[in-house]
Amino acid sequence: QAFTIGTVRFIILDLRSESRKSTDSYGGKVYSDEQKLWLFSELSQAENYDYVVLASSRPWTSPDKIGSDGWGGFVSDRDELSSFIASTVGAGPKNLFVISGDNHMIAFDDGSSTDFSGQNEFPGGFPLLHSGPLSKYGPGAVKNIFK
Repeated sequence: QAFTIGTVRFIILDLRSESRKSTDSYGGKVYSDEQKLWLFSELSQAENYDYVVLASSRPWTSPDKIGSDGWGGFVSDRDELSSFIASTVGAGPKNLFVISGDNHMIAFDDGSSTDFSGQNEFPGGFPLLHSGPLSKYGPGAVKNIFK
């Protein structure tokens, strides 16, 4: 899903319903080919907005690890997306901000640790805000909150 408020484009990814975790014999797939093409199309239009906010339900900077729930478990997809970001947004407007959930912590990165493209001419680093879960709460976390 994507929508615009003023001059800010919001892109919300579905990284759960179509993903298949990596194994020793399979590199994993974080999204379908259809969603990837849609995402790349959205990002290629970044110059039309003052800012683009990308919401990811998986931690972006997680270490490479087979079967990991974060982007580090989908190394090929993360590297490909990072390279695309570097060649489009990184080479152009540099207006991408990512919100990443399900990291069980709060953290901010200024872009120095978010580039997995391997490109030097137009690095694809972007500001990143890591948060806890974006859609679910632990048992009783919001129970009786308004009493």
